[in-house]
Amino acid sequence: MTNKQLISLMYRAELVEEITANCYSTNYQRLIVIKNGDRRVGAIFVYGKQETHWLILPRSRGRGYLSNALKTGIIRKYFKEAKYASCCNHNYHQFNYLIRLAGLKEIKP
Repeated sequence: MTNKQLISLMYRAELVEEITANCYSTNYQRLIVIKNGDRRVGAIFVYGKQETHWLILPRSRGRGYLSNALKTGIIRKYFKEAKYASCCNHNYHQFNYLIRLAGLKEIKP
């Protein structure tokens, strides 16, 4: 799934359950929408049973939304089988920090 497809899914998702102050589950079982107030700022998506992908919209990056969501243990709570994440950006140190917060391992290319 491309980032564009994930963004589209994030905006179409019907929010049905509040999980934390900033994260909501959706009627799409494998997606958690990250919000700041009423604004959707990103999403966490699990492919298949183990691979995790997350995305924060460019205008919302650098504000701690993803870090705060991952610190809640949200991936372990709702996606118990998730084990791995892959890096698709150029900030490898930030990626390593985030996978540690999420309790995941890196998928080596």
